[in-house]
Amino acid sequence: MDSTMLQQNIKRLDTAYKNFFVRVASPSGEGRGFPTFKNRSNFTSFTFAVGVKIQDNKIYLPKIGWMRFHNSRPIPDGFSIKACTVRKRQDGWYVSVRIEDKTVPDYIPRPLNEVQSVIGIDLGLTKLIHLSDKHQIDNPRFSTNKKTRRILKIRQRRVNRKKKGSKNRNKAAQRVGK
Repeated sequence: MDSTMLQQNIKRLDTAYKNFFVRVASPSGEGRGFPTFKNRSNFTSFTFAVGVKIQDNKIYLPKIGWMRFHNSRPIPDGFSIKACTVRKRQDGWYVSVRIEDKTVPDYIPRPLNEVQSVIGIDLGLTKLIHLSDKHQIDNPRFSTNKKTRRILKIRQRRVNRKKKGSKNRNKAAQRVGK
């Protein structure tokens, strides 16, 4: 393993302990208790902080080497690779690359007397986004028709009937995720 990957996991653990002692809950409302042990199957992503290179449709990951990948967008000139996260999803592995443009200055807060207008954004369930200027953006509900709800219900029931921790349960859960 690359040392930066291990350092990122230690950062996650440190944040969990800091949040516990400051009594901060996660956005989902969970996580009020003591940080629990997470085994390796709980981690579905890892981050490389340095050493990532991209050439055409190949990416170099430290300690892994060159790998082929689908380069959806080329990195613009003047940008440098800041970090790279590799995630395992139900239908495969995904790479997201964080890039930085050195020419853009850091954010400098302005005094309140110079601010002309402010827009507030609120996230919701029935409407995805509510803006302070009364504009709303609908929530794209992908699985609202009767057939997909029924298929999802059946697949979730199949997961429930499998023994916890088994390969077959993992495969059934993967089908639910897809």
